[in-house]
Amino acid sequence: MDKFVLSAERRRAMLEALERSGSPVDVSGPTEEVELPKVEIEQIGGINESMLFELEDGRIACMLQVAVTNREAQAIKVHAVELRTPFSDIQWEWLTPLRIKFRRRGKRDGEYLEYRFPGKCGWKFEHARVINKFLLECRRLEGHSYIEGFLLGTGGPMPAELHRGQSVDSTLAISVADRKEYATPVHLWIDRLEERAKIATPLKSLFEKAGEENTATLGVVARRRVSRSGLDRPLSSPGSRSTFEKRK
Repeated sequence: MDKFVLSAERRRAMLEALERSGSPVDVSGPTEEVELPKVEIEQIGGINESMLFELEDGRIACMLQVAVTNREAQAIKVHAVELRTPFSDIQWEWLTPLRIKFRRRGKRDGEYLEYRFPGKCGWKFEHARVINKFLLECRRLEGHSYIEGFLLGTGGPMPAELHRGQSVDSTLAISVADRKEYATPVHLWIDRLEERAKIATPLKSLFEKAGEENTATLGVVARRRVSRSGLDRPLSSPGSRSTFEKRK
């Protein structure tokens, strides 16, 4: 069987990144080349395609784009998937697909599977672009397989210490049937609803000194200006190649 070798430089860099994200590792170990693990996890895509964001009900949501490789000839059973963040112990609830039905003229009604975040954010993902089904539904990595896509989930209340535009170093870990764990550092961009809303609040001071009639007129003009600047746009992925659509 072919052996996959990890260089000493790459091994040290990975260990140091895991240490920064809060995982207990020993960076002073041997520097010789070592065999790569059976399962490799890698964050892919742009930084804006992996994020933690706030839902309308105040909960935190996760969108993480990763690739997972099984180098073994045998299939590997997945036991658990954990996203470990440094700010709190969040219990993630990973999304499951919804069965969406639609009508076709002159034919039987059709249906398809789709992942959607709850609330009014309207984010929806094609079933083929999400890896939840492999890691959390089938819980199986086929032999000599490579999968990539989005890992989607929701948690409890979003921690108050997180701010929009912040980058958080975390760890994504996958444990398999024998309880052996494979982990990699991931970097997540933060977005909050309340901090986006605050961008437009300084405009209110312009209205307080005017009369009620003038205030109403100025309010219309101000809202139009905000709209042109894009400050009141709803939450959307900043990436240029979006894999999801806004709900209409």
